Amino acid sequence: QKKTKKNKNDSNKKDRYSQRRHRCAMGEQHRGTVGIHALEVYTPPFYVDQQELEAHDGASTGKYTIGIGQRSMSVCNEREDTVSMALTVLDRLLERHHIDPCTIGKLEVGTETLVDMSKSVKSALMGFLNERHNYNVEGADSLNACYGGPAAMLRCVDWVESSSWDGRWAVAVAADVARYEEACAWATGGCGAVAILIGPHAPLQLEPRTRVSFSEHVYDFYKPFFSSPYPVIDGPLSVECYLRAFLNCYHQLFERENNSGRGVSTDVFSAVVCHSPFHKIVQKAFAQMAFYDMARCASEEWEDFKAAHKSFGVVGHELAKEKEKEKEKEKEKEKEKEKEK
Repeated sequence: QKKTKKNKNDSNKKDRYSQRRHRCAMGEQHRGTVGIHALEVYTPPFYVDQQELEAHDGASTGKYTIGIGQRSMSVCNEREDTVSMALTVLDRLLERHHIDPCTIGKLEVGTETLVDMSKSVKSALMGFLNERHNYNVEGADSLNACYGGPAAMLRCVDWVESSSWDGRWAVAVAADVARYEEACAWATGGCGAVAILIGPHAPLQLEPRTRVSFSEHVYDFYKPFFSSPYPVIDGPLSVECYLRAFLNCYHQLFERENNSGRGVSTDVFSAVVCHSPFHKIVQKAFAQMAFYDMARCASEEWEDFKAAHKSFGVVGHELAKEKEKEKEKEKEKEKEKEKEK
């Protein structure tokens, strides 16, 4: 009896190992072909005209429409929130692209606007899938300002490429309601939701070797008060952080691709899709990227570019630190002058 039990255990182990090898093989086979098969976007039918908002806030004409490039801002009514928008966009994705809910194996949600401090948005979306008799779905919420949506999508891509993938679809949902207490920031608010269908052999494939990141600890946008839904923001610092992150990522991509012999410049992209807090910041970032390419062509211009853009950290985070040190030195000098007085 002991021998038969051992034989059964050995055979079960072999089965498990063979399954793992098969899954690893599937992941390796699909690596480099994983990407976006379908995408749905939802914004509420209600909006605020930015010209009317300028008049309401007493702002100068063109401050919102020309200054930051905004035309209108979507808003929720009293019957909509993050969860309802996420449910709407998930339903549209599955219905319009004829996806069986039972073929969903991974569901990730990115948001910074929770409706409950414990119950996740993903668990609310599971109610939609549970009604279709699907309970076996991995995933969780990524609570993060701005980056939550991309993080959810990248986790779906990683799952499909991994040995854990079981052949089903992955869906990433991003939904938010951006609102501010200070009137000066109202024009950059809004709301909406996106659902992305992730799988192998996609028409829009994500190349794994071209992924780069830039992350730093800074207080430009945060929500320290648990009793309030409104963030604390530093507008100028937030713009600086956006440009610094954008150019650092492009610099890393430039260095990696040029070292591999393929080469990267703004000319090789068919399109550039950017996170857009407001329209003009994207224009500024793309202009900096184009000038970055131009400055690389001449060593003298490149040195001038580095000197002019230390705060953006385009040649490494150390340059940003140098600027902070310079500010500290100036403060120390001012303190010494006050002591002398």
